[in-house]
Amino acid sequence: MKKEKARVNTYNQAIKHLQENETNLHVFYGDFNGKINKKRMFGNGVFIGTNKRLFVYTWGAMLSLNYIHIEVSTIEKKKIIGNYKGNKFTISVPFEEEAQEAFNFLTSKKEIATDPFNFEEYRKIKQIVETKRTCTVCGETWYYDKGEPMKNFGEKMENVGSDASNMGSDMMCCTGCLPAAFLPRHQKKEVRDLNECPNCGSKAADKETVVHDV
Repeated sequence: MKKEKARVNTYNQAIKHLQENETNLHVFYGDFNGKINKKRMFGNGVFIGTNKRLFVYTWGAMLSLNYIHIEVSTIEKKKIIGNYKGNKFTISVPFEEEAQEAFNFLTSKKEIATDPFNFEEYRKIKQIVETKRTCTVCGETWYYDKGEPMKNFGEKMENVGSDASNMGSDMMCCTGCLPAAFLPRHQKKEVRDLNECPNCGSKAADKETVVHDV
């Protein structure tokens, strides 16, 4: 279920980079490993075969491959092997049936549109990775980035230290040490519980990772 949601999110981000005159012919998911335009690229993502190009979208980068330069040589169970402009690449697909369908698509003759189409073969993209939580009680949705859990933990530890310091002051006062009564009290920080629904307070929530291009 989580993997399927991640696939959908990746696909939805990818299609934002397609042009209006592109037709979606075939979609599959897998790991790309190869050198494109002198750049070594590897990573998991979505492969979208259009009437213009093979578009590869992964976390951190995207490829636009011209079918003219794609030479697919063989398939070994779930791994497709080929080269692009003389540089070897491999595409590992999770399931053999999907791998075979992808291989058939890449080796088939395509009616490629002949009108001009310019694209960058390799382009880095800046992305934000967030955790999305959805309350299963009231349906509320909230997000937090990858740095917030560590920050949250640090604030909780500060509060533990504040409690210990204040308790020490109280004990000194109780034993008759008057100056201790004038020691400053440490204020506790209000710490957000990232697992708690901000609407109803329930901790019953689904969790998934989402990626946004910026």
